Amino acid sequence: MEPSLHRVLVATDLSRQATRALHRALHLPLAPAASVCLVHVLPDVDGGRPDEDVEAEARRRLEELLAQARAEVQAAGGRVPELSAKLAVGRVFEQIIRTAQAISADLIVLGARGRAPFHQHLLGTTAERVARVGDVPLLVVRRPFRRSYRRILAAIDGSDASQAVLQLALRVGGADLPLLRVLHAYQVPFAGFVSLGATAEARRRLLGQLRAQAEEVVAACLEQMEGLQVRCKAIVRRGEPRAVLLAEVDRQRADLLVVGTHGRTGLAHFLLGSVAEAAMRCAPCDVLVARSASGGSVLT
Repeated sequence: MEPSLHRVLVATDLSRQATRALHRALHLPLAPAASVCLVHVLPDVDGGRPDEDVEAEARRRLEELLAQARAEVQAAGGRVPELSAKLAVGRVFEQIIRTAQAISADLIVLGARGRAPFHQHLLGTTAERVARVGDVPLLVVRRPFRRSYRRILAAIDGSDASQAVLQLALRVGGADLPLLRVLHAYQVPFAGFVSLGATAEARRRLLGQLRAQAEEVVAACLEQMEGLQVRCKAIVRRGEPRAVLLAEVDRQRADLLVVGTHGRTGLAHFLLGSVAEAAMRCAPCDVLVARSASGGSVLT
């Protein structure tokens, strides 16, 4: 497993709120020769380029943000990564994905808040579309940067996306992550209670079997992780996965929630998992969306 990040793409709408994504990106576990690229997307005008003055102002603001980023890292005594900026024109989510592909990004970072037109229904358009269509992990930054992630909650379901979730959680958490909390939610099928009868003994037996199966899922996922260097805490909860996940974020006071999407092609690729969607829309903390190894972008 790659221990650090080499190429990070940060998308910005140039608003003050959006700078929190850049601040977070600068404090991720970056490799010694890492690069951070800042991209701003201008909408095309009737199929053409925007006004020259608009482009010039956008370029000026991008350079200003880069200068501020360098000063911030230097003032903190850190290593300044290679910083660059790109101005793109077109549909926002498409240009973010294409830029990430062009630089072979390990991670895309987006701010969860901003001003028009970037933030309007952001989690219903840009971020969700990047997660649905793209093939690069996505970090949605909701909170201002205070410190490196220390309370990471990784949600797994036993699918092929679970390994991607765990690997990405460790990669973003860094080598000094003290503990990784791994959550698996399981549900009780109503039909199971009907077929077994509604006796208390039948309920206890079924619940015990389901919990044991859920614990086996977590154990199997952790066993498949090679060279695991961090202590893990397995958490198994009964209930509807979306509700369980959001409740556990509060219970664990998580500062980062990691969820997965399943890599598919065609129409199914656009159907972002309901758990990931709920996390991106409703979680009070930052959200990291991992893609399974079979995932791929549908952009050409």
